[in-house]
Amino acid sequence: MSAILSGVVVGGAASGAAVSGAPVLIGGSDGTNARTISTDSSGNVNAKIAAALPAGTNALGQVTANAGTNLNTSLLALESGGNLAALAGAVTSSKIQVNNAQISGTAMSVNNGATDAGTTRVTISSDSTGQMKAVGGAASGTAVSGNPVLIAGSDGTNARTFATDTSGNQHINGDVASGATDSGNPVKVGGYASSSTPSAVTSGQRQNLWLSLTGATVTTIGSTVAPGDASSPGGLIDFAGAVRSTYSHLFNGATADRPRNNNDLTILTSARTATTNSGDQTNFNGRGVRIVLSVTAASGTGGLQVQIQGKDSISGSYYQLNTTPAAVTATGTYVYDLYPAALDSAAGGITQKSQVLLPRTWRVNVVAGDSSSYTYSISGITIL
Repeated sequence: MSAILSGVVVGGAASGAAVSGAPVLIGGSDGTNARTISTDSSGNVNAKIAAALPAGTNALGQVTANAGTNLNTSLLALESGGNLAALAGAVTSSKIQVNNAQISGTAMSVNNGATDAGTTRVTISSDSTGQMKAVGGAASGTAVSGNPVLIAGSDGTNARTFATDTSGNQHINGDVASGATDSGNPVKVGGYASSSTPSAVTSGQRQNLWLSLTGATVTTIGSTVAPGDASSPGGLIDFAGAVRSTYSHLFNGATADRPRNNNDLTILTSARTATTNSGDQTNFNGRGVRIVLSVTAASGTGGLQVQIQGKDSISGSYYQLNTTPAAVTATGTYVYDLYPAALDSAAGGITQKSQVLLPRTWRVNVVAGDSSSYTYSISGITIL
């Protein structure tokens, strides 16, 4: 059996009076079904805004947090009326730029070099022994980037920055000055190995140390030395434990000559039909000379006479050193000796011997008896 009652429902206590009696469960309608009004455990009605709020300002009263605690706005920058102040920093890519005046209540330090309570502290990476790790701006083998780090060493008391030239090359200095007592360990040095004389530099310029191809130090004697050049005075010495070769010097009135041994000379060649003089010959340190006339074709008339002549250094005129020998009219070899020591008379294959000293400048004069043709050569050898 069901019944519908209608009438007036009266509460258990008047408005403003103390609550008494049991509460009456109330509800509403969602348009189709009855819905009990929702509250929290304290009896506060849970409200849900089902539609958008009207445009303009809408007063909703005090908003409470999930835990029932009011929002704390004491640390928010609020304008008068409770509105949030505009952010001071620009917003870029969802990041807010902030200028901090304080950290944990302490003003930020702006000192240059000095530290104070507001100086930011950072932790420096180190290995297990506490050694600080320094990482370069570019890996080995890659292009240099970034700014260089100024490095220094110690002189035992103070720090000393490494010295370089304007190209970045490090300066290397000896640890002891010239004239001071030697100390420390020696530094191994090298030089320039060459089998020929290095090019000269000007006075005051730096020059490479000259070494032989085996690493021996090369030292020259004299001012114009060309080792291996028979026309230059001087000598070659290396100090690989012994003197390899030396050349003494003989002063010639202007420069110095390197002494020679018995030297072969080519004086004249080819066919001739008239009296012929050789060029001037220089006797460096010989006492005499042997002249060889080799006749390969002869006319049989007139003949050839070999004269050995010295030259006056002042007038430039020539004088004969040997007695004019007999004329040669046949092919063959004829030998003429000029030497200051006592000599036997010509014998065997020697055509003429003259006991005369050979001067520094001399020549051979071949006198032709007539205009007939002779083919011959003149060679010589200076004798010590």
